[in-house]
Amino acid sequence: MVASLRALLDQGFDDTPDSVVLSEPRGSLTWSQLRDRARGIASALVRDGVSAQDRVVFVGKNDLRFFEVLFGCGLAGAVLVPLNWRLTPADLLAMISDCGAAVVVVDRAGAEALGPVVDDLSAVRTVVAIDPHPRWPDLEEWRGPAQDPGVPAEPG
Repeated sequence: MVASLRALLDQGFDDTPDSVVLSEPRGSLTWSQLRDRARGIASALVRDGVSAQDRVVFVGKNDLRFFEVLFGCGLAGAVLVPLNWRLTPADLLAMISDCGAAVVVVDRAGAEALGPVVDDLSAVRTVVAIDPHPRWPDLEEWRGPAQDPGVPAEPG
């Protein structure tokens, strides 16, 4: 049985690196592509001071990029907190503040929902926009090198 996101990613890459693991109408990802993208996100998270068990919030819709962030968090030892983009700005503020996230990743819908309260998120150091945004770095420019930061997966 696979015990962590890291183990799942490693097993998929080792067994069938060129097999499609995720697909949607806009495209697909192989295990190799998912691993490289997740490693880039993990590198950026560690670079930005995210430690094991720190929370990273994702506000948006579930597409391929959500899974890149999910597996990137797994490689960095962080905990992904997915929040619905349909929540009110006040609810997003309360939930993000409560979990103590230092990094928030948003897609276009998430950026619209978070925009009115983002300046009230005192603990958040970094907001990353999956889709181009005039205020925040986009995922591609924020992403680090595709290197595994080597954070061990911890049970639980």
